[in-house]
Amino acid sequence: MNLAEKESNYYQRIESTFIEKKVVEVYYEEIGFPEEDELWEHSNEIHSVDMNVIFRFENDELAQLKWSDEFHSFGIGLETLKEIDYRDGIKTIEVTKSSNWQNLIGKSISEINVIWDGGTSTEYSEDSKVEPKQVEFKIPESWEISFGDLRIWISAFEIEEGGNTKFWADNLSVFFSESAQQKYNIAT
Repeated sequence: MNLAEKESNYYQRIESTFIEKKVVEVYYEEIGFPEEDELWEHSNEIHSVDMNVIFRFENDELAQLKWSDEFHSFGIGLETLKEIDYRDGIKTIEVTKSSNWQNLIGKSISEINVIWDGGTSTEYSEDSKVEPKQVEFKIPESWEISFGDLRIWISAFEIEEGGNTKFWADNLSVFFSESAQQKYNIAT
C-alpha cells in the first residue's frame, strides 16, 4: 500500500471510530512501576501518558490511541478494543472524573484534525549489493480533537520529569488548552 492509500485508510478509520461518538469514559494506561506515584498529571493543562489513551463511547465501543509505527517511527495509532485489558505490569487509570475531562464527558467528537510531520530517511536493503535509497515518510504526530467548540490535542510527545521534551516519543501527551499546546508547538 502506498503512502496516499495508507493516509486515506487512516482517515477512514478515524472517521468511523471517533466522529459523532459521545465520550462517556476515559482511561490512561501507564507502565506500572510499583515504587512510583502516578506522574501523568504534568500540570493542570497537560497530561503525559506512558502508553495509551482509551475512550469509551456511549454505544459501549472502546477506542485506543497509542504510539505506533504504522507509518514510520513513532506516531499516533488507533485501535478498537473489545474490552479494556487489565494486565500485570500496566496501570489502567480511569480519568473520567478528572477536572480536565469532566467538561468533555457526554460530548460528541465533531472533528479530528491530524497534524503530520515527515521527511526522508535512508532505507537499506537486506541484500548488501543494493544501494540504500532515500524514502519520503509522514507521521501522524498529533491530533486536534474537537468536541463542538471545545478542543484538546493529543501528541506523540513526551515531557520528562526534568522538563526535557521530545517529539516522536513512545509516550502520549494530552493538552487541554490552546496556550499549553502553543507552548510546545504541537499544532504547527
